[in-house]
Amino acid sequence: MCLCVPNISEGRDIGKVKEIVSPLGRIKGVKLLHVDCGKDSNRSVISFVGEPEKCLEGCFRLVEKSYELIDILKQEGNHPKVGALDVCPFVPLYNLSMRECVELSKRLAKEVSNKFSIPVFLYAESTYDIKTKTLFQIRKGGVRGLERRLELGKLKATYGENKINKKFGALITGARELMIAFNVTLDSNDVEIAKKIASYIRENPKERNKDKNFFPTKVNFSKYIGLEGVQAIGWEIPSRSLVQVSMNLRKPDLSGMDLVYKGVTAFSKYFGVNVLEGELIGLVSKKHLEKFNINSTTLETAITLNTPIWLIK
Repeated sequence: MCLCVPNISEGRDIGKVKEIVSPLGRIKGVKLLHVDCGKDSNRSVISFVGEPEKCLEGCFRLVEKSYELIDILKQEGNHPKVGALDVCPFVPLYNLSMRECVELSKRLAKEVSNKFSIPVFLYAESTYDIKTKTLFQIRKGGVRGLERRLELGKLKATYGENKINKKFGALITGARELMIAFNVTLDSNDVEIAKKIASYIRENPKERNKDKNFFPTKVNFSKYIGLEGVQAIGWEIPSRSLVQVSMNLRKPDLSGMDLVYKGVTAFSKYFGVNVLEGELIGLVSKKHLEKFNINSTTLETAITLNTPIWLIK
């Protein structure tokens, strides 16, 4: 069984999101698990599972509908993105290997680039190119930033022309392990605090070697600095006049929700700010949720479970 988690650059027009997702309901062998729509990010995270070949078909149909209904250059939102359907990961579950998911991502990339003239970038386990291994590397500067780098020859698409599709943008696809998308909301409207905290906890912070005085020294925060597998950014939530530390936990067995929540809470206190809540984006496995100690005395507020719990043994 395969899990697919396409992210589309539309989260405000619910009717449009439903239309984009609708082809999945017509594919036998695919089960739609959840659609998480974000107003401020203007982004929706779609989660579905199924037989590998059926999942491949489902991903292609979502690209097709996204191409039809989304104009990436007109989209606004605080989440980094480079395409109408921005990223389409394949995750191996039962009786499916990572290698097989890599092949699925390559087949999707070839089909999309050929039919729609969209540049496609492979990432994660699907590429050996160190310039496109992470989403951050590809998304840096957004659509326009990617366009400039392609024009200057600083980056090359894995499939298709080195030219942005003016309507769709570009597609990122690849195979990866299970991860958790987890945000922590701060009781503040100062986005610089959120960005600072994100820079502390993310894996291999660049500032570590640039500025010896960068990290707080009054308290020992070493166990929360440079957490393995954690990607983090700080951003604003305009609709609530608040800010968040938004994270992808790529190695949740090593750096799970409990650890990053405690880390963000500790750094927030250092800056004189309270943590309001945790927020799951998409789905989380039962085993990783159970490791999040909601009743721990170190957690002053409980996680807001806005999404279903996806049960994986």
